[in-house]
Amino acid sequence: VRGTIFNELDDDKLHSVIDFSDFEERFKIGVGGPLINGTSVVDGLGSFPSKRFKRTENVSLLEHTRLRNIAISRRKIEIPVEKVISAVNSLDLKVMSLENVELLQRMVPTEQETKTYKEYVGSKKNVNLLTEEDKFLMQLGKVERISTKLVIMSYIGNFFDNIHFITPVSVKYTRYHASSIVHFGPPTPTPPPHEFQENET
Repeated sequence: VRGTIFNELDDDKLHSVIDFSDFEERFKIGVGGPLINGTSVVDGLGSFPSKRFKRTENVSLLEHTRLRNIAISRRKIEIPVEKVISAVNSLDLKVMSLENVELLQRMVPTEQETKTYKEYVGSKKNVNLLTEEDKFLMQLGKVERISTKLVIMSYIGNFFDNIHFITPVSVKYTRYHASSIVHFGPPTPTPPPHEFQENET
Protein backbone atom coordinates (compact mmCIF):
# COMPACT_ATOMS: atom_id res chain seq x y z
CA VAL A 1 0.00 0.00 0.00
CA ARG A 2 1.60 3.22 -1.13
CA GLY A 3 2.25 5.91 1.41
CA THR A 4 2.15 3.50 4.41
CA ILE A 5 4.68 1.52 6.41
CA PHE A 6 3.56 -1.67 4.67
CA ASN A 7 5.02 -0.36 1.39
CA GLU A 8 8.55 -0.56 2.87
CA LEU A 9 8.21 -4.03 4.48
CA ASP A 10 10.25 -6.90 3.04
CA ASP A 11 8.28 -10.11 3.63
CA ASP A 12 11.23 -12.41 2.98
CA LYS A 13 13.44 -10.49 5.37
CA LEU A 14 10.67 -10.46 8.02
CA HIS A 15 10.24 -14.26 7.81
CA SER A 16 13.97 -14.73 8.29
CA VAL A 17 13.86 -12.69 11.51
CA ILE A 18 10.57 -13.94 13.02
CA ASP A 19 9.69 -17.62 13.44
CA PHE A 20 6.02 -17.88 12.46
CA SER A 21 5.82 -21.67 12.83
CA ASP A 22 5.10 -21.54 16.56
CA PHE A 23 2.63 -18.73 15.98
CA GLU A 24 0.79 -20.75 13.35
CA GLU A 25 0.77 -23.85 15.57
CA ARG A 26 -0.77 -21.96 18.45
CA PHE A 27 -3.45 -20.20 16.45
CA LYS A 28 -4.17 -22.67 13.68
CA ILE A 29 -7.79 -23.44 12.92
CA GLY A 30 -8.64 -27.00 13.83
CA VAL A 31 -10.10 -29.33 16.41
CA GLY A 32 -7.78 -28.22 19.19
CA GLY A 33 -8.17 -24.50 18.57
CA PRO A 34 -5.61 -21.92 19.75
CA LEU A 35 -3.61 -22.51 22.90
CA ILE A 36 -3.51 -20.06 25.75
CA ASN A 37 -1.04 -20.90 28.52
CA GLY A 38 -0.75 -24.36 27.02
CA THR A 39 -4.49 -24.96 27.18
CA SER A 40 -6.81 -25.22 24.24
CA VAL A 41 -9.40 -22.48 24.15
CA VAL A 42 -12.01 -25.03 23.11
CA ASP A 43 -11.09 -27.27 26.05
CA GLY A 44 -11.09 -24.28 28.37
CA LEU A 45 -14.66 -23.47 27.44
CA GLY A 46 -15.67 -26.81 28.95
CA SER A 47 -15.02 -25.44 32.42
CA PHE A 48 -17.87 -22.97 31.97
CA PRO A 49 -21.16 -24.81 32.44
CA SER A 50 -23.87 -24.18 29.91
CA LYS A 51 -27.02 -22.49 31.13
CA ARG A 52 -28.99 -25.30 29.55
CA PHE A 53 -27.32 -27.79 31.91
CA LYS A 54 -27.49 -25.73 35.08
CA ARG A 55 -27.25 -27.84 38.25
CA THR A 56 -30.53 -28.42 40.07
CA GLU A 57 -30.79 -26.35 43.22
CA ASN A 58 -31.49 -28.09 46.54
CA VAL A 59 -34.86 -27.74 48.22
CA SER A 60 -35.39 -26.91 51.89
CA LEU A 61 -38.54 -27.39 53.92
CA LEU A 62 -37.17 -25.20 56.74
CA GLU A 63 -37.68 -21.53 57.43
CA HIS A 64 -34.65 -19.47 56.36
CA THR A 65 -33.40 -18.57 59.86
CA ARG A 66 -33.90 -22.11 61.10
CA LEU A 67 -32.02 -23.48 58.08
CA ARG A 68 -29.10 -21.12 58.72
CA ASN A 69 -28.91 -22.05 62.42
CA ILE A 70 -29.00 -25.77 61.61
CA ALA A 71 -26.19 -25.28 59.06
CA ILE A 72 -24.02 -23.50 61.65
CA SER A 73 -24.65 -26.11 64.35
CA ARG A 74 -24.06 -29.01 61.95
CA ARG A 75 -20.66 -27.60 61.00
CA LYS A 76 -19.74 -27.29 64.67
CA ILE A 77 -20.65 -30.91 65.43
CA GLU A 78 -18.48 -32.24 62.58
CA ILE A 79 -19.76 -35.81 63.02
CA PRO A 80 -21.67 -37.79 60.36
CA VAL A 81 -25.34 -38.17 61.17
CA GLU A 82 -24.98 -41.96 61.35
CA LYS A 83 -22.44 -41.67 64.20
CA VAL A 84 -24.56 -39.02 65.90
CA ILE A 85 -27.59 -41.31 65.94
CA SER A 86 -25.53 -44.28 67.16
CA ALA A 87 -24.03 -42.19 69.97
CA VAL A 88 -27.43 -40.88 71.07
CA ASN A 89 -28.99 -44.34 71.12
CA SER A 90 -26.11 -45.67 73.25
CA LEU A 91 -25.81 -42.48 75.37
CA ASP A 92 -22.14 -42.36 74.36
CA LEU A 93 -20.50 -39.15 75.59
CA LYS A 94 -17.14 -40.26 74.23
CA VAL A 95 -18.38 -39.81 70.69
CA MET A 96 -20.79 -36.97 71.44
CA SER A 97 -19.23 -34.33 73.67
CA LEU A 98 -21.41 -32.41 76.10
CA GLU A 99 -21.12 -29.35 73.87
CA ASN A 100 -22.39 -31.35 70.91
CA VAL A 101 -25.26 -32.70 73.00
CA GLU A 102 -26.32 -29.15 73.83
CA LEU A 103 -26.11 -28.18 70.16
CA LEU A 104 -28.16 -31.22 69.20
CA GLN A 105 -30.85 -30.36 71.74
CA ARG A 106 -31.47 -27.13 69.83
CA MET A 107 -31.54 -29.00 66.54
CA VAL A 108 -34.16 -31.62 67.40
CA PRO A 109 -36.95 -31.28 64.83
CA THR A 110 -40.28 -29.98 66.06
CA GLU A 111 -43.50 -31.95 65.65
CA GLN A 112 -44.46 -29.77 62.70
CA GLU A 113 -41.07 -30.28 61.01
CA THR A 114 -41.28 -34.04 61.51
CA LYS A 115 -44.78 -34.04 60.05
CA THR A 116 -43.63 -31.99 57.05
CA TYR A 117 -40.79 -34.43 56.32
CA LYS A 118 -43.13 -37.41 56.57
CA GLU A 119 -45.54 -35.79 54.13
CA TYR A 120 -42.65 -35.05 51.75
CA VAL A 121 -41.50 -38.68 51.81
CA GLY A 122 -45.11 -39.90 51.62
CA SER A 123 -45.68 -37.94 48.42
CA LYS A 124 -42.73 -39.90 46.93
CA LYS A 125 -40.67 -36.80 46.23
CA ASN A 126 -36.91 -37.14 45.72
CA VAL A 127 -35.21 -36.90 49.12
CA ASN A 128 -31.85 -36.32 47.44
CA LEU A 129 -33.08 -32.91 46.32
CA LEU A 130 -33.25 -31.74 49.95
CA THR A 131 -30.42 -29.75 51.52
CA GLU A 132 -27.92 -31.51 53.78
CA GLU A 133 -29.49 -29.72 56.76
CA ASP A 134 -32.94 -31.09 55.90
CA LYS A 135 -31.52 -34.59 55.50
CA PHE A 136 -29.78 -34.27 58.87
CA LEU A 137 -32.99 -33.21 60.63
CA MET A 138 -34.99 -35.91 58.86
CA GLN A 139 -32.63 -38.58 60.22
CA LEU A 140 -32.79 -37.12 63.75
CA GLY A 141 -36.57 -37.25 63.59
CA LYS A 142 -36.40 -41.03 63.16
CA VAL A 143 -34.69 -41.54 66.56
CA GLU A 144 -37.20 -42.64 69.19
CA ARG A 145 -37.41 -40.38 72.28
CA ILE A 146 -34.41 -38.40 71.11
CA SER A 147 -35.22 -35.44 73.38
CA THR A 148 -35.33 -37.70 76.47
CA LYS A 149 -32.05 -39.38 75.52
CA LEU A 150 -30.34 -36.02 75.06
CA VAL A 151 -31.59 -34.86 78.48
CA ILE A 152 -30.12 -38.00 80.07
CA MET A 153 -26.80 -37.42 78.28
CA SER A 154 -26.77 -33.82 79.45
CA TYR A 155 -27.47 -34.90 83.04
CA ILE A 156 -24.66 -37.48 82.95
CA GLY A 157 -22.26 -34.99 81.43
CA ASN A 158 -23.08 -32.34 84.04
CA PHE A 159 -23.24 -34.78 86.98
CA PHE A 160 -19.84 -34.03 88.49
CA ASP A 161 -20.31 -30.30 88.00
CA ASN A 162 -23.64 -30.53 89.82
CA ILE A 163 -22.05 -32.49 92.67
CA HIS A 164 -19.28 -29.89 92.90
CA PHE A 165 -21.93 -27.17 93.15
CA ILE A 166 -24.18 -28.97 95.66
CA THR A 167 -21.41 -30.24 98.03
CA PRO A 168 -20.47 -26.86 99.60
CA VAL A 169 -24.15 -26.11 100.30
CA SER A 170 -24.64 -29.54 101.86
CA VAL A 171 -21.52 -29.21 104.04
CA LYS A 172 -22.57 -25.75 105.16
CA TYR A 173 -26.04 -27.00 106.17
CA THR A 174 -24.56 -29.98 108.05
CA ARG A 175 -22.19 -27.76 110.01
CA TYR A 176 -25.01 -25.34 110.85
CA HIS A 177 -27.19 -28.20 112.07
CA ALA A 178 -24.36 -29.61 114.21
CA SER A 179 -23.61 -26.23 115.80
CA SER A 180 -27.28 -25.78 116.65
CA ILE A 181 -27.30 -29.08 118.55
CA VAL A 182 -24.20 -28.08 120.53
CA HIS A 183 -25.60 -24.65 121.40
CA PHE A 184 -29.19 -25.52 122.23
CA GLY A 185 -28.85 -29.21 123.01
CA PRO A 186 -30.70 -32.01 121.30
CA PRO A 187 -34.41 -31.45 120.85
CA THR A 188 -36.68 -32.89 123.59
CA PRO A 189 -38.60 -35.85 122.23
CA THR A 190 -42.38 -35.58 122.41
CA PRO A 191 -43.88 -38.38 124.56
CA PRO A 192 -46.42 -40.67 122.96
CA PRO A 193 -50.13 -39.91 123.60
CA HIS A 194 -50.62 -42.85 126.02
CA GLU A 195 -48.08 -41.38 128.45
CA PHE A 196 -50.19 -38.22 128.77
CA GLN A 197 -53.21 -40.35 129.65
CA GLU A 198 -51.33 -42.21 132.41
CA ASN A 199 -50.13 -38.96 134.00
CA GLU A 200 -53.65 -37.56 134.07
CA THR A 201 -54.94 -40.56 135.98
